[in-house]
Amino acid sequence: MRMPARSTEQWVAGAANTILLSLLLSSSFAFPQEVTSIQIKSTYAGWGMAEEELIIEKKNSRYYSTDIVRDVKKTITGNVPKEMVSDAAVRALLDAINSKIIEKPDLENLGVTQTWLNENAKAALSEHLKNGKKILSSAQKEHLMISFTDLQVMKKVVNDYYSPYHRWTDDDPSIEIIVRTEGDKVINITSESQQEFMLPWHMSSVGPGAYFTWDATFSW
Repeated sequence: MRMPARSTEQWVAGAANTILLSLLLSSSFAFPQEVTSIQIKSTYAGWGMAEEELIIEKKNSRYYSTDIVRDVKKTITGNVPKEMVSDAAVRALLDAINSKIIEKPDLENLGVTQTWLNENAKAALSEHLKNGKKILSSAQKEHLMISFTDLQVMKKVVNDYYSPYHRWTDDDPSIEIIVRTEGDKVINITSESQQEFMLPWHMSSVGPGAYFTWDATFSW
């Protein structure tokens, strides 16, 4: 199964932008309080360090976000005016933080179901053979189709893909999310993974301790 290639900039920017749309993470923290602020900071090295920071704050019972981009000298190169964030999006984050931990890569959580495999097998083969760079016999094509639609085979492929030794860039992309609630409770959610969905995510808090979760819905 081929995961789409991205530049470091696309990866970091895409992750930061989609977090607000879902804000879903499966874990086991008990956080009943209202969120007062969410800080999302993404960085990458590339040709000099760059940083993007999305700050969500509660003011007058409503949530507003500000997007700030800084260059290697920490100079602000972009500043998007405040935009309103729905209460539902913030509540979804709290609900997800309080749900279960996913302790290892899970095909269904990643959207890799039998139906998905069956529906995407031909497209995956076409992608593999595009531009005429690869020439396969009919038997080889059939083998690829059979393997692609075999859940057990794909489970091994996914586990291999998420090996901690797989790195595709030396730009060191990373994301840190800091959630603060009433009562000054803080939870940190971080990732330096270079794989799809930046899995796994590391969660830590002074009370419950720290752990990793493999919940891909956090990155949808």
